[in-house]
Amino acid sequence: MLSGWVCEAETVEIRLGPLAPQVAGYGTERLDTQEVCGDTDNGFGLLFNWNLLGAGEHVVVARVDGEELGRTTVRVTTLGAEFLRGVAGKCTVADFPMTGETVTLEWQQNSQNFVIRISSEWDNSGADAGCVRKPNATPALAHPAKRPEYSPLSRQRRLDTSPASHSRYGA
Repeated sequence: MLSGWVCEAETVEIRLGPLAPQVAGYGTERLDTQEVCGDTDNGFGLLFNWNLLGAGEHVVVARVDGEELGRTTVRVTTLGAEFLRGVAGKCTVADFPMTGETVTLEWQQNSQNFVIRISSEWDNSGADAGCVRKPNATPALAHPAKRPEYSPLSRQRRLDTSPASHSRYGA
């Protein structure tokens, strides 16, 4: 998900690497834009499958009504497929998020990502610091997927690049 905000726009387009620009949805409520924009219907967003770009570095450019809003370079790491199917795995991570606590990461096919489960939700018997193969799941994942790494865009009044959310454009 790429998202941000702009006070006024007819069209917000995002170019991802070599692909044709894609129109982002515009006009969602962003209460944090009231002071700057005088209203709150300024959010934009684009849902995108990063695997379509392939592994490596890619330039992402956001344009508002034809004018460049910002650009950044993203590094995409894939698991080798556009949509990974037929795999399952979970990993136990000790001392996270705090010393003495444990969480479990489990691959969730429908979201194409790992979900975090607190240890009380799982019977972790037999789970160690590595991934554990679920019965009847072939093949098991050997390691968690990496999400794209983002470098922040230059800060502009119209673009929210705060690190408060991993789903913000350029954050």
